Amino acid sequence: MDKEHIIFGFITLALVGVMSYIFYFQFFGISERTQVEIESDPESEIVVSDLEAGTLVTSPLEFSGYADESWFEDGEFVVTMRDEEGKILGEGIATAGDSSAGTVPNRYRSFTVQMPFTPSSAGDGVVVLEKSNPTGDAEYAFSYGISVTFSAPEIVSEPFIE
Repeated sequence: MDKEHIIFGFITLALVGVMSYIFYFQFFGISERTQVEIESDPESEIVVSDLEAGTLVTSPLEFSGYADESWFEDGEFVVTMRDEEGKILGEGIATAGDSSAGTVPNRYRSFTVQMPFTPSSAGDGVVVLEKSNPTGDAEYAFSYGISVTFSAPEIVSEPFIE
């Protein structure tokens, strides 16, 4: 083989690698941010991709992320919205998506949540993601909370007609 064939082979191989990388992330819908978060903390059981602490939220709250397979029971786990006193303002179900989060360890599954809630007033709350625990054993119970802020519910006034 001459030098030109070897160079052509390396360039072709590099292009195939780059195209495969791009296709893989497009196909599985994985952000590099999520991959980096999981790789930086391999012991992390759950990563919420698009809901950060302190976010101003409205109903219905929608977010997604990745969780260890142990969080799911029949492809679901419970999510609640609580006020500062712990009162439940809404409840939703995190529904499993892909069986793998792509390049992260295979034990992760994507999930999405759509949760309606009714805040009693403006203030702070907590979104609580509760790991499924079909046995009820305290040693397997685990939850993850994200502090959020919500505004007062809109009061729609009806026109006064005499």
